[in-house]
Amino acid sequence: RMTALLDAQRALARAQEPLQAGVTRLAPLVAALTRDHPGVALEVVADADLPMAPDGLRLVLDHLVSNAEAAGARTVRLEAGADWLRVVDDGPGVS
Repeated sequence: RMTALLDAQRALARAQEPLQAGVTRLAPLVAALTRDHPGVALEVVADADLPMAPDGLRLVLDHLVSNAEAAGARTVRLEAGADWLRVVDDGPGVS
């Protein structure tokens, strides 16, 4: 478990490196996220160009969906605008 947590932290750190420049949208990432998290239904409510490389955004979304799934969420809604990203789940929340 510790190795998995450290690997996840390293992946998130890589997502913050300056080499992650680029633009991507949510829709192309949903298939991979759905495959990796079959217990969660992913919904893209709105999509737009986001100022992040696909690999970096994939890492961030994977981490958020993993947290939601671990907390009991069954649905995660993704919504993007020109300069924002909203991720909402139906889990019980964190105190």
